Amino acid sequence: MQTINTLVNQQAATLVYLQDSRIMLCFTLAALPLIFLFKVQAQKRSAMPCADMFSQR
Repeated sequence: MQTINTLVNQQAATLVYLQDSRIMLCFTLAALPLIFLFKVQAQKRSAMPCADMFSQR
């Protein structure tokens, strides 16, 4: 009886790990568009905000 209990607990732990991995995958895929939005906004900003003050005319 103890052996069956051990096997059931091992299988339950494996299934929970698999389910958590799927949930984390969903969160990661949902966050990808946000990462690209932040990346685009960061590229639009100037590397040196005061660069136009010192630009040659």
